Amino acid sequence: MTDRWQRMGLVVVLSLAGASACGDDTGDATTNDGTTTGSTDSTTGMTATNPTTGMTTSDPTTSATDSTTTTEPTSGTTDEPTAGTTGGSDPALEMQCIDSFADNAKLIDEQCKCLVADMVFPDQASCFAEISPPSDLVGCSCSVDAMFPDNKAVYDCVGPAQKTFLTCVASAACDQEALSTCAQTYFGVLDGCPNPGKPSQAAQAIECDGERATMCKSGETIPASWQCNFDIDCGDESDENACPGSFKCADGGSYVPGDYKCDGYPDCMDMSDEAGCPQFMCMDGMMIPEQFKCDGYPECNDESDELGCPTFMCMSGPEIPLPFKCNSFPDCCDGDPDCPDMSDEMGCPMFMCMDGTEIPESFKCDGEADCPMGEDEAMCP
Repeated sequence: MTDRWQRMGLVVVLSLAGASACGDDTGDATTNDGTTTGSTDSTTGMTATNPTTGMTTSDPTTSATDSTTTTEPTSGTTDEPTAGTTGGSDPALEMQCIDSFADNAKLIDEQCKCLVADMVFPDQASCFAEISPPSDLVGCSCSVDAMFPDNKAVYDCVGPAQKTFLTCVASAACDQEALSTCAQTYFGVLDGCPNPGKPSQAAQAIECDGERATMCKSGETIPASWQCNFDIDCGDESDENACPGSFKCADGGSYVPGDYKCDGYPDCMDMSDEAGCPQFMCMDGMMIPEQFKCDGYPECNDESDELGCPTFMCMSGPEIPLPFKCNSFPDCCDGDPDCPDMSDEMGCPMFMCMDGTEIPESFKCDGEADCPMGEDEAMCP
């Protein structure tokens, strides 16, 4: 089920399951360890500060291409029908949406009771004011949702589950174990609910969240942040097929970052990003990706891929694999260096954040923000 509905339903559980303050967001970072790219549903790290927005979009710092036409964002709803709509609003569907947000407000109220008891907020009113969505945003969200008939199946499924979850949360009386049981049941139901269609998600992002709009060559309007995110949103793939640094999988239906090609980990569902890549033959006949040779970690059963490889001599005498020098992760300058005398991390290139903080150069454009304002992930390919 979408992040939008999870955020609407899990506000209580998350605040009591270890969050130090209201609205903390501890979403997981994506790493290139063989997992596939694209949007995934998450049940952890969600925030209660804005439960009315549509599905989360990709990194807004991604470079846009000339394959689409950028337009100015709109605010609120418009009189022009969006692709995928009937051209008119369904009052009954809009009321379903309003009811859903009303239940969400009750969930926030239950959350605030617990947060006040835990002394995170001084009183119920200040808590509710902090984490409840603006009323105009709720109105916009429901007005947009009512333009898409397919959303009725979403609300028909989510609405009853949300009411059951609310009853369960209220009876849990801030008991963490009971809340966890409520959440597990709730998400079990959400897993079987349909997602809002992409036209609906796009309209939410543009009209209610104020994202910049761009038009596909095939006519669809999408948020500009959906360009070059390795997820196909345009019917003609114009949001992805001209992006620098991307690789199209052989199945024709997905893209992955170009540097995932021949990295030893299949990222395409059909594994085409690892097809035809150079191989290294171990002494015992085992084959491994060429780039695994001399990386400091033996992959051959006989460890022959690490024989005769260049090394770095520490000031105190021991030798370590050369790739371990200035490798930044997992042990660069974090108190656990490869060399006892830390000489492998001396004189390593650094990147200066806007606030003056310095981080290892290798942390720039690694897919995880390390600078306080995230500028190490800006303008990345």
